[in-house]
Amino acid sequence: MIERTNNPTALLAAALATVGLCASPASAGDLYAADVSTNALWIVDRDTADCTIVGGFNSLIQGLAYDANHDIMYGISASFDCIFTINRTTGRATSIGGTGALGYDNANGLAYDPNHDILYATDNNTNTLMWVDTTTGVGHAIGTIGGGFREIEGLGYDPYTDTLFGLTDLDQCIVSIDVNTADAVAVSGDIGDYVWRGLTFDTERRGLWATQVDPYGNPDPRGLWFFDPATGIIEMVGETDELGSPQGLTFVGSGGSGFAVAVDGNCPGDIRITAGGAEPGDRIAVIYGLNAGQTHEVPGCPGLYADIAKPNIADVGTADAQGEFVVTGRAPAKACGRLLIQAINLTACEASNVVNL
Repeated sequence: MIERTNNPTALLAAALATVGLCASPASAGDLYAADVSTNALWIVDRDTADCTIVGGFNSLIQGLAYDANHDIMYGISASFDCIFTINRTTGRATSIGGTGALGYDNANGLAYDPNHDILYATDNNTNTLMWVDTTTGVGHAIGTIGGGFREIEGLGYDPYTDTLFGLTDLDQCIVSIDVNTADAVAVSGDIGDYVWRGLTFDTERRGLWATQVDPYGNPDPRGLWFFDPATGIIEMVGETDELGSPQGLTFVGSGGSGFAVAVDGNCPGDIRITAGGAEPGDRIAVIYGLNAGQTHEVPGCPGLYADIAKPNIADVGTADAQGEFVVTGRAPAKACGRLLIQAINLTACEASNVVNL
């Protein structure tokens, strides 16, 4: 499977040229908010912060996360100590495991890692990072949040860099959190003396959305903010006037389940790379390399870049009736823990997440 080339950039360009120009340079997903004051699911415009109601929750939801691999929206409730699945059309919440199943009674942060199929949550009373069993709804502690940071109100997962981000209200900053140790490091400066709650990663704009809320009826503005991890700059997009306390955020990319790559198997040994979430017949390229970093702009797809520096091509093919393109092969020992893998949808002009083998 892994055939190295002396000129990977030229090979990628040649592969792209075989499919012609891409039809659409950008995608348009939806940013969802769980508003505690209205007890409802809303869609928030990413350019104006205007809000449109989807429907009322039948439970109090403080956090949201979206599983792009299985097209499932999750919610978390500190009030009921459990997680829920959320109907994106009606807003209806269905408990997993029932009241008390989570085992933590002030959990608000929620984020899904599509690369490893893990749902993460944080509890404010114990300052704990946990992973959540999505079948039973039980939370399993990973560790106490390190670095002296407290009250991680929101979580967001960047699948391109495999980074879990957290929003701390007490310490007024955004942090990255080690998913193995729970150690946290600030990635922003002081973001302002406001009441901060929601956080999510936007896979299209490659940044984090955060919400500033007004749970106490004060005259402070309620706003949507965007944080760019590459620059460390956070800016307010607009006021969310329709919402009193949007405590949960999650982003759902266009196309429902989203375009993503997953790797199964053993390293060293036989592996199976699956690029899914495409439309049947889409042309897909699977690329790999040792270092993260942007290549030149993908020909025919304005604004689209691969996230692997000097990539090699594993294979190029067509998505099947299920929207998947599969590449199989054998990974050598020297690739384990080092090789980065990504898929590029050459028809829809989309880049998948990056998986570390």
